[in-house]
Amino acid sequence: MRKKGKKEKCTMNGKIHQINLETRDIPTYPIERAFVSLEQVISDNGVHDKLHLHRKPGNHEGSQQALCLYSLECLKRLQNEGFPVSPGTLGENVTTEGLDYHAVRIGDIYQLGPKVRVRINKIRTPCQRIADAYGEEIITAMFDGRVKRCDYTSPKWGMTGFYAEVFRQGMLQRGDDIERLSEGDPDIPFGKWRHFKGGEYDVLEVALDSEKNPPEQIVVYRARGNSHYGPHRVWTRSKQNFLEMMQTPQGKVPRFTFEG
Repeated sequence: MRKKGKKEKCTMNGKIHQINLETRDIPTYPIERAFVSLEQVISDNGVHDKLHLHRKPGNHEGSQQALCLYSLECLKRLQNEGFPVSPGTLGENVTTEGLDYHAVRIGDIYQLGPKVRVRINKIRTPCQRIADAYGEEIITAMFDGRVKRCDYTSPKWGMTGFYAEVFRQGMLQRGDDIERLSEGDPDIPFGKWRHFKGGEYDVLEVALDSEKNPPEQIVVYRARGNSHYGPHRVWTRSKQNFLEMMQTPQGKVPRFTFEG
């Protein structure tokens, strides 16, 4: 299992430093305000829709990665290491200021401005376009194996930025406040998990079972393949059971292992 990071306070504040619209190549260009829908950022000057812009259905997973967030503080860290980056140049939709990205957790829910509400769904893995623009060294500066495993204690955690799903759409403008409303479960990040018998699943949510007092945490996960129960079935299992160690001929292993 990955290491746990130190638990942070449930509220973390910042602001929108810049809103960016994507072109076909890095960098993006800034705008003062935009409408954030469930799948795209829309302004008077054009539409940013990763799914349609790249003409590769599923390339950015549509609404599950509707926004890409990156930190002004992380940009400054890269600048100090010699990379000529600035807000928007890494392809993010929203450049934030004041948020400690090292304290961001997968599953966090944030309020952006008075209307927009999002959930952090996964890390943004640096793409080849970033390497082409700034050299392969920038990938090493942003990303490592510990980040890929969702190890929050990595010194590079947060340096890749994050993808977010939009729950509530609305207008967003430069200078709007950002507030973390709730923190994601530090033990069970969203993404791909592998069962010890080989099956692959996507964790979708950590819910609460209202029939238990106090409510019990329940992991909701979907099969990536088919079985005699049907294609891509959705399953639930208690968090305790999901993280249980299983006895095998080779010794004890986790029932599920996170793979990113």
